[in-house]
Amino acid sequence: MLYVLPDLGVGGGQTILLRTVQAAAPIGGSHLVVALGDGPMRSVFEQAGIDTIVLGDRSPLALPGAVRRLARLVRHRGIEVIVSFNTPTDRTAAQLAGACTGVPVVIWFMSVAIALIQIGRAHV
Repeated sequence: MLYVLPDLGVGGGQTILLRTVQAAAPIGGSHLVVALGDGPMRSVFEQAGIDTIVLGDRSPLALPGAVRRLARLVRHRGIEVIVSFNTPTDRTAAQLAGACTGVPVVIWFMSVAIALIQIGRAHV
């Protein structure tokens, strides 16, 4: 499963994804986190042993290159599902990469209230 984030800044979505992938690890399967932009949570994901790739720039102008790189990753790694958060740039990149590769895309909608509850419980 490939998860697409807008960046690896400290935020609710990043924290919830970190906890979700950590909880899924004992079940098995492959989990790859791809972020359009870098940030301080990169080291947290890596220290947790989560395969993490930063594509570079999350600006809309960098979107075509991000889509190409995402599509290559999907093909190269044999990804079966792409999961994206509901923010415009990462959602668009994920949907276009999914369209290019024929891999289904799931949009993970998260409310602010849920994110705040999860951040309050997380110890990053």
